[in-house]
Amino acid sequence: MYRSHASKPYLVLALVEAAILLLSAYIGISLRQAAVSGAEAFASFHFPQPLLFGVVVLVIMFSLGLYNAQFASRMQDILIRLLVCLFVSFIIFSVTFYVIPLLEIWRSALGISMALAFAGIFLVRYVFLHIIDISLLRRRILVIGVGDHAAEIESLQWVSRIQAYDCVGYVEVQGEEPKVPADKIFSAPNSLYDLVERNNVDEIVVAPQDRRGRIPMSSLLECRVNGVAVSDFVRFCERETGRINLDALHPSWFVYSDTIPGSRLQQSIKRLFDVVASVVFLILCMPIFIATAIAIRFDSPGPIFYLQERMGHRGETFRIIKFRSMRIDAENDGVPKWADKNDSRVTPVGAIIRKFRIDEMPQVINVLKGEMSFVGPRPERPYFVTQLAQSIPFYGNRHIVKPGITGWAQLNYSYGASSEDARRKLEYELYYIKHYSLLLDIMIILQTLRVVFWSHGVR
Repeated sequence: MYRSHASKPYLVLALVEAAILLLSAYIGISLRQAAVSGAEAFASFHFPQPLLFGVVVLVIMFSLGLYNAQFASRMQDILIRLLVCLFVSFIIFSVTFYVIPLLEIWRSALGISMALAFAGIFLVRYVFLHIIDISLLRRRILVIGVGDHAAEIESLQWVSRIQAYDCVGYVEVQGEEPKVPADKIFSAPNSLYDLVERNNVDEIVVAPQDRRGRIPMSSLLECRVNGVAVSDFVRFCERETGRINLDALHPSWFVYSDTIPGSRLQQSIKRLFDVVASVVFLILCMPIFIATAIAIRFDSPGPIFYLQERMGHRGETFRIIKFRSMRIDAENDGVPKWADKNDSRVTPVGAIIRKFRIDEMPQVINVLKGEMSFVGPRPERPYFVTQLAQSIPFYGNRHIVKPGITGWAQLNYSYGASSEDARRKLEYELYYIKHYSLLLDIMIILQTLRVVFWSHGVR
């Protein structure tokens, strides 16, 4: 189970936009065929082409964050990302038509389909953000507790303009100091289920600071058997944020998790996926590899590739392969340093390849060697691992899986250059480790396109 910031409103939006894409492609193809064979073309069957058009464009929209509230809650952002999406889609279809010349009529219909899709989706997004009452699509939750945990739930619902839930109120727990708005606090009711019914509650979140003897289990059971979802604070925050709350984490979380480190079958499938993806990646990106190598050679003295010791699976060290983006005297004193924003050690070509993550590409060789995976926690230098393990609880547990070129933390958090950054990234990495699946890996790889285009967190 993973959330990927895809709340219920965006699921509804995706279904509406899928229909728009199918209709746009159908109209485009029919208009072009009508110009060739007459008006009867509108009555002909064109299902496969519109379906392919819709799937490709939807996947790219997802990859660019158009179904992520963090990146798609302002019309300016939506416009830019939608234009990039259609441009990438146009390139993909153009290559397809070049390889398969028989799709001549579809090729001539592509411009019409793209124009209709852009107009339709942009209009739907405007209505979605400015006219429709999004609250009708949100889950209504009731929180047991009024302390710090309850306050965190209250603040989470305001993180983005498109909220996933509405907190209808907080049930008072004896002995807890209120940290939530007083007008949203309910006194302990005689019947929790009656309170749930009166407020149309979809889910109850149990979030007292101290659960011992303070949770009305019989009342919660009554709500549960009557179809009301019940979650505890840790699982609720995990689902809503896509990360594990380290402050609320206990060692038993690792002991009782049934997904760590995954079955042998899962690990075999992941390895097969890594090898296939790496080979395809190398073939497709070979021109970029060659151009980058030439640019580095002419830009500054030194080797093209940079080898650096990193800590990997189960604490074993290996040498990671990257395109060199810094001067050869970047660490003359021998002391490892975090990369700074606008780091003076970065070469002119290095700044460009770091911005678009091109410097990371040679790591596919590490993947083929089995030292890394395509998706996983970023491998860190042993020097920093030793320091971070002393100050951050459970930091060593990130090494129970292979490190990756891209990962869940890279998608959801900017470049880590401090102990606090490392702590926050660890919360996302533990979430990935717990919820690993091949589908999640594919989703992360697709969304990495968003990071490349918008250069989030580059240093």
